[in-house]
Amino acid sequence: MLKKILLILVVVIFLLFFSLKGENIFILSKPLASRTNYLIDRISSLFVPFYKYRLLEAENKELKEELNKLLSLNVRLDILEKENEKLRQYLDIEEEIGSESLVLARVLGKRQEGGTVWYLLDKGEEQGITQGLPVVNEQGVLLGEIAKVNKKISLFWPIYDSHFSTSVIIKPNQGSSKEMEAVVEGEYGLGVKASYIPKEFGVKQGDLVITSGLDEKIQKGLLVGEISSVKDLPDNFFQEAIIQPLFNEDELDIVAIYLSKTF
Repeated sequence: MLKKILLILVVVIFLLFFSLKGENIFILSKPLASRTNYLIDRISSLFVPFYKYRLLEAENKELKEELNKLLSLNVRLDILEKENEKLRQYLDIEEEIGSESLVLARVLGKRQEGGTVWYLLDKGEEQGITQGLPVVNEQGVLLGEIAKVNKKISLFWPIYDSHFSTSVIIKPNQGSSKEMEAVVEGEYGLGVKASYIPKEFGVKQGDLVITSGLDEKIQKGLLVGEISSVKDLPDNFFQEAIIQPLFNEDELDIVAIYLSKTF
């Protein structure tokens, strides 16, 4: 295709040249053909590298587009694989408590208003969601409780929000088998703490914190976290324990809401 274009270009140039000279180009047909082929070869040698470069550029663009498609597909497959693994774990919970007691919801986003943290869910009153119900992850770890509900969506605040509080049991991780009831509260998005724990109880780092079941809608036995540090209060009679939540915020994509306290 390139040679044909060049041939036409050279012929036109020669026709113009000899027309201006007043020569008979038909008499000079053989020399003209020889000179034309020579010029075509010379001009082709100049244009072919550029033509090849353009071809390679187009091929590289196509290869990059195909690579991007494969990368995008790989990312989607990875996300689906992780979601399927979570759903399998939720199925285990459903088998244990009954599917009618559990609603799965997708986290649509996170909001922060006046120091309060909210997570938006795609389930609401139409699925039986009501205020105060516990929200857990696929391992049964307590994430927070439902704060607001409308027909199709709901909001929950996490356990580290200042509006959250619940009754718990502190279970020693090792040593003494003594357990103690307490109340944990969120600390303005900074963490979770349990205050006014009698010193004689001797809570320690690593002790587990689970829900006690004394709250109206939160059942007993949900894991809240583990104690990360303990400090004495000024009155020297009580202690305060800081609790480390056992979930990663970055992985909150699918959660579950317990509809029933008894199961």
